[in-house]
Amino acid sequence: MNDPETQPARVFYGWVVVAATFAVMMSAYVVQFSFGVFLPAVQAETGWTRETLTRAFGMYVFL
Repeated sequence: MNDPETQPARVFYGWVVVAATFAVMMSAYVVQFSFGVFLPAVQAETGWTRETLTRAFGMYVFL
């Protein structure tokens, strides 16, 4: 019997897009939800008030 040559399976690039989107979304959430952890350090470094920093972060979240 003559079997046609089978080609190795290629990667479906839709999964690459899914993985890249997952990585970008995960990074965005890490930045957004870790703000409170870094707030005291940023406040001490810049000398800005907590109100100023949280307003800037609020504008980031809104936009």
